[in-house]
Amino acid sequence: MIKTNIYFSGWIKKEVDILKYRRGIAGLHFFVAVGAIIGGIPAIFNPINPMGMPDDALINGPFTSFLIPGLFLFFVLGCTNFVAGMMTIRQLPLYYYVNMLMGFILCMWIIIQCYVLWGIVFLHVLFFAIGLVQIWLGFREWQRVR
Repeated sequence: MIKTNIYFSGWIKKEVDILKYRRGIAGLHFFVAVGAIIGGIPAIFNPINPMGMPDDALINGPFTSFLIPGLFLFFVLGCTNFVAGMMTIRQLPLYYYVNMLMGFILCMWIIIQCYVLWGIVFLHVLFFAIGLVQIWLGFREWQRVR
């Protein structure tokens, strides 16, 4: 079992099992991927009214239907988060950068979505927090391996 020291808040040191740490990061990627794919499929196949969402919800955005946001959700946030999770498990080169990038993209998606829909619900807060955690964990992993 490989262990490392992780510093929390600069002064609390805790020994963490690296495999569990990577599985946690990958688990977040898979969770986001599943949510994005489940949300993207209805928007692709029914871009006018996906899952009961009226198209007038896009009044603040550049789109008249949910097709483009659905494609982005499915491919960029869904498939790419799945790939990032696999990269993390397999420790492929630069996986920690991909972790940070996917967290940043998720946070930007949530900010833009809240602006376009002109509202904030619990899932926005949850996924924004997950994006921040992805960025933080990717940064911590980058610090550990360099």
